[in-house]
Amino acid sequence: DILHLVELQHAGYLYLESDFDESRTFKVISTNYGSDLVFFLSQPSHRMKLTSLLQKSDYYSAECRRDYHLARTLGFKGIDLPLMPNAGGFNEEILDQNIYPLRDRKVIYVKGYGDQFGLGHISLKVADRLLNKFSHVEVVVVSLTDDLRDFAQELHKRHGKRLKIYGVRHRLGRDQVLGILRESIICIGAS
Repeated sequence: DILHLVELQHAGYLYLESDFDESRTFKVISTNYGSDLVFFLSQPSHRMKLTSLLQKSDYYSAECRRDYHLARTLGFKGIDLPLMPNAGGFNEEILDQNIYPLRDRKVIYVKGYGDQFGLGHISLKVADRLLNKFSHVEVVVVSLTDDLRDFAQELHKRHGKRLKIYGVRHRLGRDQVLGILRESIICIGAS
């Protein structure tokens, strides 16, 4: 009854290559994942595919209001689904868990994602400056991509145990990430 396309450049473009025509009997939900629209919008070949996909979609789901507006400018005429994170959100049990008082926290959470979509190199430079300036803080880098591994290893040599690194290949579980966030003073995630 429903075909849910999660991430426009992968599932969405595969759908465009399928043989389904306008006589299909199922509804199509398109869900962008992160920067699917805003990043690829300026590239003519992607813009054509995105326009075609959104015009064939009955429902659209996004994580920010900007993307609903962009979808409409690309020809989406269907129903907007509620605005929500597509990574699961939070239930009351998680929100009710005890968190450390801010004065007791000493962790800085850093998203180390680089490659095409992330600005992890900037986040790592900020982390280095914070570690140099504040001797009582620790930095936990999650989702470090391979392109930033050498730089992160240099930082690790300078700061030792005050810097923990978890790469994209050695993912932390969701509960582990939420645990680190509960202990964090700030979260740095640039993309």
